[in-house]
Amino acid sequence: MTGILRRATTAAGVTSGWVHVLPGRSDGAQGAMAQWTRADGTGEQGTTAGPSLADVLDELSGELPPGSVLVVDSFHSLTMASANSLIVWSHAARLRGVHVLIGFHPALDQAGVAPLLNVPSTTTWIDVRPLREEELRADLAAGLPWAAPGLLDVAVDACAGSSLLLRALRRALAGEESVDANALSRAHASALESGTLRLVADQGPDALTLALLSALVRPVHSARAAAEQLGLPGATAARLEVLLTECGLQPNTRESAGVVHSVLARRAPMDVRRVAAGHAHSLLSATAGKGQLFRLRATVGDSLTGMLPLAEAAYAEAWAEGDPDTAAAVATTMLTRSADPAELAWAKSAAMRCWAGIDWNAFANHVAWLDEPAVAPLVADLDLCDWLRLEAHTVAREVFGISGAGELRQATRLANRALYGYAAEPDVKNLDQAISGQGILSVSAPLASRLALAWFGLADYEAAHRWASVAAFTASESELADCAMGHLVGAQALIRLGHFDQAEQQAQAGAELFAAFGASNLEAFARLSAIHAAVEARRPVTALPDPIANPHPGLALYRTYLAARCDLLAGRPDQAVRQLFECGRALTKCGVVNPSLVNWRPHLASIFRAKGQADFGQHVETDLVAAWREWAAIEPAAAARRSTVLGARAAEVFTDDEQPVSAPTLDMLSPAELRVVDLVVKGMSNRDAAKTLFLSKRTVDTHLGNVYRKLSLCSREDLVELMKVLAPQRGECALSVFG
Repeated sequence: MTGILRRATTAAGVTSGWVHVLPGRSDGAQGAMAQWTRADGTGEQGTTAGPSLADVLDELSGELPPGSVLVVDSFHSLTMASANSLIVWSHAARLRGVHVLIGFHPALDQAGVAPLLNVPSTTTWIDVRPLREEELRADLAAGLPWAAPGLLDVAVDACAGSSLLLRALRRALAGEESVDANALSRAHASALESGTLRLVADQGPDALTLALLSALVRPVHSARAAAEQLGLPGATAARLEVLLTECGLQPNTRESAGVVHSVLARRAPMDVRRVAAGHAHSLLSATAGKGQLFRLRATVGDSLTGMLPLAEAAYAEAWAEGDPDTAAAVATTMLTRSADPAELAWAKSAAMRCWAGIDWNAFANHVAWLDEPAVAPLVADLDLCDWLRLEAHTVAREVFGISGAGELRQATRLANRALYGYAAEPDVKNLDQAISGQGILSVSAPLASRLALAWFGLADYEAAHRWASVAAFTASESELADCAMGHLVGAQALIRLGHFDQAEQQAQAGAELFAAFGASNLEAFARLSAIHAAVEARRPVTALPDPIANPHPGLALYRTYLAARCDLLAGRPDQAVRQLFECGRALTKCGVVNPSLVNWRPHLASIFRAKGQADFGQHVETDLVAAWREWAAIEPAAAARRSTVLGARAAEVFTDDEQPVSAPTLDMLSPAELRVVDLVVKGMSNRDAAKTLFLSKRTVDTHLGNVYRKLSLCSREDLVELMKVLAPQRGECALSVFG
């Protein structure tokens, strides 16, 4: 409102003045400052300051001619003496034709100066109303990517009708790709700290104590009951209750209440926390649950050593209410506030139990706790999902751990072997046939997800996609991790099969599920898979997402490969070369023999051919053939399925008897036939190709017939598809052998 008035008076050319009061001193005095536009028409400003408001107003009397405007925007901040001085001065100023505009907020009136506003006979009130719920909802819904409709209700409640909170919340959410519960919680806390919390703190310790006490006892007791417990006078209590509501510190949703409590507990001084916690204990002692009593002790900030029984009860209460986040908070609070080794061991085990279900990344970062002698017995019965071990890469030597029994354990072992490139196909095929005989829909999601991964490592992408679909669509509520992995493996298989739109959808579904578990590595891998599908479809990719902290080596490798592919699409082959070589070093370091997982060598060879560096290209191709020979000796059927990656060099790996299909090469064609093929593949008709090459149409027809005969093709469409596979032999950087 002040800004609007300033702009309006400036635009109208009206002489105006502004008074800003300083906080009152302990001796009752209150300084002030003023500025005004000079009446000489120059537009220059004058300023003054004085030890009292009366002195400043006296100087303004000679600077404000009739018709000018004086704005005092914080009447509620005045002491009683300053307010009296202003009222008396304003009477005289009005007689001289000066318009006095006074800003007043009842909830901030500490000195009780409101009655003085009734003294002037010509007072006009402008009441700035709070924003209505529908206005808040429309504003927040516009332009913000809400992950779920229910979050918008929480955001509306957090704003509490305050335009100040609304602006602060929108600023904090700006740039978020998706507004989920965590992003909204962070933005809400930031909005409170940068927006309205300062107003409450400026009202003194009573206001801050009431705010924290009210947060501690809600929803059992109201702010009015909290004020009575503090012994605040009725008028003060009513004023502060209004202020807390306007500042968004009396929320109606559980999510907003949690943010308000954490912000107040963090920002309030220790003496305020102790007073609020003591009064909260008095109010809640008869009705509070163990969780509330534990939070009261934690709010005070003292050591929690010796409080294990209360912590255990609060932890159990949170679990019983289906609130693992609160249970994890109890455990982590004990970790930071207890010095007893036995209590710390309990806190570690309790935290790990929570994280295993809600925050896989936190579990992985603290997985070494499971080896501590005091912790291990407490988590002996912890049933860990194998996919969780992918996050714990700091201690896991293999792709994921081997657990379970019978077929599940066998499938896990075979998936490991297939991915790394060791002999597995006969056993995988036998297991596949055995469990398929039981009925495919009777197979559990954990078993299906492992079979899918095994077939993927063996380059049978049809089988991998089939089992991935079983895992994704038959998983129960307790098997959502296997459901997510089914989506991810399915996406990777679909990329190899050339179904990019479906692959992108599957990858996004997996990413959303992994995000719900807090599995940051797997979520990032799924999101990169969606980008991989776009890259293979030759769609533009603006940039890869920022790397996560402490990534799994496999994730870092995959990101490097996709960065190289994006550089190729953007015409930066030199950068792509460095990153493709890095992929090779990373695979060797991981001990991966399987050359079908990442096509780094074929792309590298294509780059060197395109740049005319035949010696480098030959060296990379020789290395590719050697790697394929090694794998083909271990897994001949899998290598044969993926042999199109080798192009013309496939004959060096497979004998004629071993070749799964004939392998046509461009060496079969003459230069003249190759020129015709190049134009036909680009979509030209025979007649247009003849014009381009200055040949007769009959000659082009003859060349094309010879091409069909030599390559055993039947149609133009077959030729186009084959040339995509053989593109590397022509020195092109793009491959059709996807992945």
